[in-house]
Amino acid sequence: MIEKNWDDGVIYNIGFMAQIHLKNGEINQKEIHQTIVLPMTLSELEIKVLILEKFDHIIEVTYVDELYSALILKN
Repeated sequence: MIEKNWDDGVIYNIGFMAQIHLKNGEINQKEIHQTIVLPMTLSELEIKVLILEKFDHIIEVTYVDELYSALILKN
């Protein structure tokens, strides 16, 4: 019954470097840390590519830490 309404997922803590554009025209770099729920089927490389594609101004993904298993509600 669970498979009918839920997909397996993983909660990740992900760090990445981003370019921050300041009002005075300067560009700084900042490390950002986010907790993100993603499908269990993704490899670490696929997660890094996804972060680079889906967030703006990302320079690099610095780490991907798997925290917990999770369930994701199906559409």
